[in-house]
Amino acid sequence: MENKFDQLSQEIATFLNRYARFAKRYGLNLNELRFLYYLAQHGQVAPGEIGNHWSLAKQTVTSLFNKFRRQGLVEATIDPHDARRRLLTLTAAGQDFLKPLLADLAAAETSASQTVGDARFDEVLTGLAALSAALGDNLD
Repeated sequence: MENKFDQLSQEIATFLNRYARFAKRYGLNLNELRFLYYLAQHGQVAPGEIGNHWSLAKQTVTSLFNKFRRQGLVEATIDPHDARRRLLTLTAAGQDFLKPLLADLAAAETSASQTVGDARFDEVLTGLAALSAALGDNLD
C-alpha cells in the first residue's frame, strides 16, 4: 500500500508539471514563469522576495534576472530607501510579453476552479495548509 505522502508528492509533481508544460508554450521553464509572474503580480520587488516566495536560490534569481535583462523584459533600479538594494521590475516589453500568457493562465485557472467549485477548492487549500503545518511541526 502506497504511503499517502507519496501520493501527495505525486499529485504535487503532476500539478507543477502542468504549469511547466504551460510555460513551455511561451518558451519558458517553470522557474522563469514563476519569476516573471511574481514581478507581474507585485510590481517593483527585491530579488530576495522572489527567491523567498518560490524557494529559489539567490544564484537562480540572479541568473533569471540577467537573462531577462538581456532580453529587455526586466530592469533593475536602486532602492530609494536603501542604496545597497536593487529593485526589479518588468519593462514595457516585459509587460507586453506577459499579457497573453497571463490572460491564458487566468482563463485556465478560472475554468479549473469553477470545475472543482469554490467550496471544494477552499477545502483543498485549508487541508493542505493544515497538513503542511503539521508536517512542519514534526520535521522542523
